[in-house]
Amino acid sequence: MRITAPSMPSPSQQRQQQQQQQPTSNHPLIVELAVYQDNAFLSDEAITAEVQRLLGLYPQGAKFVLKILGKLATDIDVLNAKALLIEKLLPGYPILFELSYERLVLVSRLNESVFLRPWVYPALKYYLRKGDESLCIDELKKLFRSVQPFTGIQLVLTISINRPFPRLNELLQLVRQNAGLIRVVTLSLERPPKEILSSVKLKAQRADMMAREKARSARDAARGLSGEAKIEIQIEKEKHREKEKEKEKGRAPAVPISHRSPVVNRNATSLKTKEWARTVVPCGSTGLFEVSRQADIAGTRLCYEFRVEDKDIDFCILFQGMDEVYFHNVEPVRRIYSQNGTIEGEVVAKEPGTFKLRWDNSYSRFTTKAVHYCAYVELPLEPTVQIEEDEDLIGVNTIDPFDLLITVERATNKEISTEDFFPVSTARVLEPFLQAIGYGKFTIRPSPFCGFGTVLINTESYRSVPLTRLFNFTRFYFDMLPQIKDFETQSLVTGLLLAQKMRKIIKRAETPAVELPDVVSCFTDPSKLEATETFIHNVQFLVVHNNMDIASLDLVRRCNCSNMTSAPTAGASAAGLVASCAGCI
Repeated sequence: MRITAPSMPSPSQQRQQQQQQQPTSNHPLIVELAVYQDNAFLSDEAITAEVQRLLGLYPQGAKFVLKILGKLATDIDVLNAKALLIEKLLPGYPILFELSYERLVLVSRLNESVFLRPWVYPALKYYLRKGDESLCIDELKKLFRSVQPFTGIQLVLTISINRPFPRLNELLQLVRQNAGLIRVVTLSLERPPKEILSSVKLKAQRADMMAREKARSARDAARGLSGEAKIEIQIEKEKHREKEKEKEKGRAPAVPISHRSPVVNRNATSLKTKEWARTVVPCGSTGLFEVSRQADIAGTRLCYEFRVEDKDIDFCILFQGMDEVYFHNVEPVRRIYSQNGTIEGEVVAKEPGTFKLRWDNSYSRFTTKAVHYCAYVELPLEPTVQIEEDEDLIGVNTIDPFDLLITVERATNKEISTEDFFPVSTARVLEPFLQAIGYGKFTIRPSPFCGFGTVLINTESYRSVPLTRLFNFTRFYFDMLPQIKDFETQSLVTGLLLAQKMRKIIKRAETPAVELPDVVSCFTDPSKLEATETFIHNVQFLVVHNNMDIASLDLVRRCNCSNMTSAPTAGASAAGLVASCAGCI
């Protein structure tokens, strides 16, 4: 429903209307609209009403990019007709038409293809898996041949990948060679449902264990006993019982003495009850004492507690995988003193293998050390996903895009390095330039956690060179940031003072080895408009997206997403918009 002012607005409604007159960071740059839902196309009336509703959400004069989604639609003629209707409803608004590779090719072959319209651009999301690199390149080349006949056409390409990463060398080379055709390339790291489910289970397991530990600590505090005090009392009781037994038998107590604690491990997946033991670690060259515990599956948790009766001792934990020859440290050697009290900890196995707890007294020449210890293993609530050899836990617990940045650097032989990327939130400095060249007023305010991007320059002198190699973008960004508000109220074209400020900012950001032209005049001088458009047409944006799925949900980021899906019935937002990353929620 389109937002309209009532005849008698209340004070709160008046404030809301005033806020809508000014652009804010809460207006997404891209809005997705699915024209094919529940196995049927939306009616023309429904599409018209929805477009009008979206227009009402934005301040007057502000624009957005509409992305049309046509997944699963089989009638290409009707699909094309729906896109033409939307183009008529949004004159001068950039429109992305995202379809599968096959559907894009079919739409491009229609006599009245929507791609003949100047503001409509094809968009492709391609799911690339390791081993399918050649197929992907072949299909992209066919798509390029299909859309190239359209004058001024440019493609927005999203490559969705997961671990293990596919080989990106040839793909990135192809993309960079077609800078005039491909405007934006997004590499999005996404996880299959199996890994997402595993990550959710791991987080649930950790939360459950923390809750049980908190409840147990609260019960102990209510009884007035700390964990260490309970252990001391139990050990003294056991010592007294052993002495009484030894007196009856008429012989000295033996070492080690095993102490079984009446406190049972409350985790139902524990392999056994807590069992305390006391041992004396010799001194000198033989001064080692080790305890082994088996981890049969990945995700098994080793839990341990111990204390030193007197003096000090070195402690570490080692692990040996099933296919490994030697043990390696998972907790480094550290010296534990008796005044430290009871030491508690836990370690999670990434793979099946053997834990080894080691107490080392070899550095002491004359003094033996007595240690009380308890060590047991807990199985995960459910078996976790087995991790491949070329993966690690980052593939299960997070979707951190840094590994993908490293992959891009290697695939381009450092022609594009990790240092060339900046958080996508820095793109907000592009707002005044888009307005200056007549594109309109856009709000580009993505979260810095949404990903990283770089700009590739293509001219007669430079071929797919990152902007950061020619220009101090960091200096430019921080100099521009305080001026953004001025650009919201003034025009770079008509504001002489503002244009002079811009020249100074760009001058300070120049690098000694590169001489830049008068960039401001490219946007303000009509005689240079054609050259400016040619330059912009060959600029390419490469983005590494930090995808957000249900297992890595960030509610703050989700509520301020710059790419949202139109969902009028969604309960997540009064505006009827949900974050595209986590649109399934």
